[in-house]
Amino acid sequence: MISPLNKVAKEVYVINLDRRADRWATMSNELNLHGISSTRWSAVDGKTIQGPHHMKHPDMPGEKIKGAVGALRSHRSIVEDAQRKGHDTICVMEDDLILQPNFNDRFTTLIKSAPSNWDLLYLGCHWHGLPQPVAVGRNIFKLKCFGMFGVLIKKRAYSLILSSTADESMPVDDCFVKRIQPRLNVYTTIPFLVKVRPDYSDIAGQFAEYSIISKNFY
Repeated sequence: MISPLNKVAKEVYVINLDRRADRWATMSNELNLHGISSTRWSAVDGKTIQGPHHMKHPDMPGEKIKGAVGALRSHRSIVEDAQRKGHDTICVMEDDLILQPNFNDRFTTLIKSAPSNWDLLYLGCHWHGLPQPVAVGRNIFKLKCFGMFGVLIKKRAYSLILSSTADESMPVDDCFVKRIQPRLNVYTTIPFLVKVRPDYSDIAGQFAEYSIISKNFY
């Protein structure tokens, strides 16, 4: 069985820290259940970052910000790889996801229903503190949102993503909301197709339970 996700995305990248083999094993099993082929992408580990950086965030004091720097660099390196390979469309996932039991059927419906002009297509996200999503079709919404844990990206967005994140001045989610999404066509589907598994967050340095996302996963 080949997942319809693999027919749309030329490569499905899964970001995973080398020291989190446990997460990769769990995520691999989750993807295999749905016939999804993926590429494990070695994440930039914030704990190993040396030298100066320019990122600041009020919720990430001191050393905690290095996790966000690593996350941004991980996402950038994927887009650079996709651009180098000439991929028309990619899917980027983080390694702590739970997929809908009927993911493939719902994804097929999403691709058929989404406006053809989409640049970023989120499989899950949240918009806390942002405007409410606007319905543009059955279960399809146009929006600005946070959450880079499951997103499809079209080729025409690559250059904008790379130029907008080059200065590393803010976490990747904030950069997308402030610099990238306003210039692109961004959509999601509700109910979401993926949610984040409650677990220890290597970026935040603490256990995280994402109820703000889970409430739209049903």
